[in-house]
Amino acid sequence: MIVTKRSLTLSIGFITMTGPLSMAKASEAEFGQKVVQAAGEIASPMLNETMKHVELGGPFFGYLEVDGDLAEGAEFLQKLFVVSDGYGVDFPEELNIPELLLATGLPQLRSIGASSVRKGNRYSNRVFIENGGKREGWFKMMGGAPAKPLVESLGLAGMDMVYERDLDLSALGEFFEQAGGLIGGEAPEKVEEMLADPMPSGLSFREFLQRTKGRMLFMVDIYSEAEPSEFIPVPLGPENVGKIPPFDALLVADGMAWFFGEILGSIPPEMAQQVEGEEGSRVLSLPSMGPGVMERMEPVLIEDVANDRLILSTSSEFWKKCLAQEAPLSGDGEYVAAFEGLPEESNGLFYFSSDAKEEISKFIKEAMDVEGQEEVVLVVVDWFLKLLVGDGGPEAGVQVNLDQGILIATNSDDSLKKSAMVVPMGLIGLGVIGFAAEAPQVLELEPVE
Repeated sequence: MIVTKRSLTLSIGFITMTGPLSMAKASEAEFGQKVVQAAGEIASPMLNETMKHVELGGPFFGYLEVDGDLAEGAEFLQKLFVVSDGYGVDFPEELNIPELLLATGLPQLRSIGASSVRKGNRYSNRVFIENGGKREGWFKMMGGAPAKPLVESLGLAGMDMVYERDLDLSALGEFFEQAGGLIGGEAPEKVEEMLADPMPSGLSFREFLQRTKGRMLFMVDIYSEAEPSEFIPVPLGPENVGKIPPFDALLVADGMAWFFGEILGSIPPEMAQQVEGEEGSRVLSLPSMGPGVMERMEPVLIEDVANDRLILSTSSEFWKKCLAQEAPLSGDGEYVAAFEGLPEESNGLFYFSSDAKEEISKFIKEAMDVEGQEEVVLVVVDWFLKLLVGDGGPEAGVQVNLDQGILIATNSDDSLKKSAMVVPMGLIGLGVIGFAAEAPQVLELEPVE
């Protein structure tokens, strides 16, 4: 389906219908109603499901049915490899492309719908992936039923970056097990060798994948108001790259307390010191990353047995502040506003504060603005950052597993229409940068006197 304010084009299978909507003076709400009315006359069940989760009346709406298309494409590739003998590539005779694709779970994908609607000074963006609600193959990695985010009970007001999501790596292990036999040749032996390969603690990679199920939370508090003298070099970064403001960070792996013992068994005693923790927990005090990088921090790895969590924090004090919740994230007006209208329960979320976007933009500009840099490079970088950072407001989004598919909903400075420009225009920008760097040598240009 392709929609503009003047026409509606619906394509289902090989049938395409286009008609005027006469929307020269219609409001966005009226436009949305017209689209629903026009689409309802020939809508497929998949389109009907998609329309429950997207919004109309904005600058962007798209819908694509792919039911059976991926499987059909895999069958075509299989025949192509058979008749062409792999185009001279030594593919195993047992290679089964349709079954390999089936193992990924991607053939469950039936349709995709997307929309962007302006609400106040922000865009409400929606993407709905309709797969019949099946949780097989790679879709299984995205977790099960949605739940309240961990960050609501651990986040602090003023937090600048948050990323949280369900993760089930057992699905990846199951895929590897199937893929070896479907690829054929030496693949089964190599896959088995990989899965059986022991980690430093003795745990096999297969066992690690099977046991890694839970919710991961990563959050960062950036102290952008710190004095310039407190700014720190980028860890492992080149010398000409600018410094970044000091920060605190926390990584929580819910359902992963068991992994503490594996880490403890693989770290040399001289590299970490076990210290006394709260009741039902063990704490490893880790060394800093070196002078001028994280020397202000005292990283700790915590086994929280009571809550079945593994925690990595830049300091025990920061972890204790998160637990105490004296200034909870719910009291952060920018954070609350960023998530307005988004589902409260989810399988994953992300958040960038306006300060975080500003600091990232500033760092990239400083990193690129070095002596001798081509001016065209700076122009491209500046334009790309305007697309990426937008108007500077916060960004937030959630991913939710629903009965019939997966919903990705975001509140952003930009619509999906503008966001879609970032990748192709970014590639063009990289081409311009590459040309600016190589053209003088390639064309053997002489400087103008």
